Amino acid sequence: MTIKECMSRGIQSKVNSVKRWQTVNVAFLNEKKAMDETQFDVMAVTTKSGKDELSQIYENFCTENNLPADTVKNITIVCSANSYEELEYLAS
Repeated sequence: MTIKECMSRGIQSKVNSVKRWQTVNVAFLNEKKAMDETQFDVMAVTTKSGKDELSQIYENFCTENNLPADTVKNITIVCSANSYEELEYLAS
């Protein structure tokens, strides 16, 4: 699945409340068909603009790493904060 296809099926969440910024894990099949994962910070990932941003970021990641962009297995919100600075702080 692509990011948008996966998101249309729903996003998993490990946070109690989704705030303005989110850190999301994207699980996908790598070139060896093994499960792999990468992580991105996105503003308002549950909105159309946030979904579009995550889709573009992931497509760029796939291009840079010579991966197909249609092997996404799931998307999970693992952290959420009111500001990017707070999100960075929580990640450290």
